[in-house]
Amino acid sequence: MKRPSLDLLALATVLAGAADLAACRSDDYLGPAPRLSASHMVLGTSTVPPPVHNEVGIDPVSTGIDIPEGAEVTVTVSGLLHYSLNQNRPPCSPQPPVQPPGGLTDVGPAGFPEELYPEWLCTGHGVVAWIPERNAGVDFQPRDPSAGTVSGRLTGPGTLWVKRFPGFPGSCSNPDGGFPYEPDYFVSGTQTLTVEVVDPSLGIEVVCTGSGAPRGSSVSCEARPQPAGQTLVVTGWTFTSTAGDVVTRQTSDVTWTGQLVVDGRIDVTGTCCRAPGLGERERHGDRTRLDAENGQSQG
Repeated sequence: MKRPSLDLLALATVLAGAADLAACRSDDYLGPAPRLSASHMVLGTSTVPPPVHNEVGIDPVSTGIDIPEGAEVTVTVSGLLHYSLNQNRPPCSPQPPVQPPGGLTDVGPAGFPEELYPEWLCTGHGVVAWIPERNAGVDFQPRDPSAGTVSGRLTGPGTLWVKRFPGFPGSCSNPDGGFPYEPDYFVSGTQTLTVEVVDPSLGIEVVCTGSGAPRGSSVSCEARPQPAGQTLVVTGWTFTSTAGDVVTRQTSDVTWTGQLVVDGRIDVTGTCCRAPGLGERERHGDRTRLDAENGQSQG
């Protein structure tokens, strides 16, 4: 999905039922003019499930993110997993629990180095992302277990899947003592996968007018298909302020109009641009950012 984000110096007072949002105005309601810029198209995001404990992995699961034929994408995974000692482990056995590889208790998407446990063949709890029908995988870099973010390239078509191999050995079994099986460590944390198209010319483009006006003026944004001439169906717009206030408008309108009042982001959703062999794709538009530092328009 392609997600346009507008860092607006305003709250959208014209979204459905949002006439009262003018109360969000502040003393610096009038300010310098915004600047527009654009970034890559986001096909979608997905949470990669964490393993339950150190000795198990995660079976293959679909992210639901479809990559069009011929589209080159960057797959990025961010977040840390935390390994906490199982409190039932010490009473299970007088032997001390193993130490996580490298003594790390917070590990990034690369996981633990596999070479530390060659007898397990594949280990580490690292994120594995691939397109099964083509056996095309992502070579994530860097391979540093402490890195909070890794990324790699992949080319469509296909649906992206993820899995994890087991982490590292370490457990106790003492049925007579009331502990049939206790892993050494439980795992928690969130790791999020994002797929961005390297070529931003595909999908939904968001074009905004009103740049150069002071804070408090109106800005109008229009969703356009890329390439031009493709069928575009908008399903809604959402404004999210930096304070976390959300205003959603379910509509087929291809335009959005708002008043520049507070910082925030606007997203448009819809279907656009038939990809050969994959049909219609749900996309979000290009990310567009409004900045109050100067009145220049970019992108």
